[in-house]
Amino acid sequence: KQVIQNFLSNACKFTPHNGKIRFEVLCLSKTETHVRVRTAVTNEGPMIEEKDRPRIFHPWKQLRAGEQLSVGSGLGLALCKDLIEKGFGGKIDFMSSTN
Repeated sequence: KQVIQNFLSNACKFTPHNGKIRFEVLCLSKTETHVRVRTAVTNEGPMIEEKDRPRIFHPWKQLRAGEQLSVGSGLGLALCKDLIEKGFGGKIDFMSSTN
């Protein structure tokens, strides 16, 4: 729940007024005890430059603090990374494009 909330909160912060946010969940596999999913959040906000890629999941980092529509601490994506990778054994990554 916390991870999804952080993803959507970030998308809202950087999406312009009347912009679109899309949230997708794809079931990759499931067994009696585990479900493996891929989630994707897409928005119409500014793209993340390649030079900023290494910093995106670092705590206390805000790449575009002046462009967001509300304030934040810079902890959201760092917490998501810890929860997904350490808590669930998953992987977190992102793509950024103008398409």
